[in-house]
Amino acid sequence: MVVPDLTGKPVRVFPSEAKKGVVVFFVLAECPIANAFAPEMTRIANAYGKRGWKFYLAYTEQPAASHHRDFGFTFPGLVDRTGDLRRFAGATVSPEAAVFSPMGGILYRGRIDDGYYGLSQKRAVRVHDVRLALDALSSGKRAPAGRTQAIGCVLPK
Repeated sequence: MVVPDLTGKPVRVFPSEAKKGVVVFFVLAECPIANAFAPEMTRIANAYGKRGWKFYLAYTEQPAASHHRDFGFTFPGLVDRTGDLRRFAGATVSPEAAVFSPMGGILYRGRIDDGYYGLSQKRAVRVHDVRLALDALSSGKRAPAGRTQAIGCVLPK
């Protein structure tokens, strides 16, 4: 699958040269919940990128480039205008994570963590779902949960 990056250059997402797999965070630039998760998405990408995982931030709309810069993301952004990547992953809200094998098989899809349990209801994080999935998958095991329910802004169909 090929999706343009923030400059319009085509990026081959699958198959990937990533040793472990590919993680895509689906976001809307105007979604306050996604924006609240920006630091955690960057921390995850920085920590697990060193362990063989490739990370992308997938936008469905503009202003992707300015949002990507303003929130300090350290991993590449994609603009999924057609929605092909979003539909392939089954993502429905922003933010939502999808973890894929290098060939594009879905290994986990859902929330980043359980800090939000409603649109305006936040609590201390108890379960770091994406980190748990990546830890397990990095060790050759299955993700503890293949799917979780993400809370956030609805992505366009």
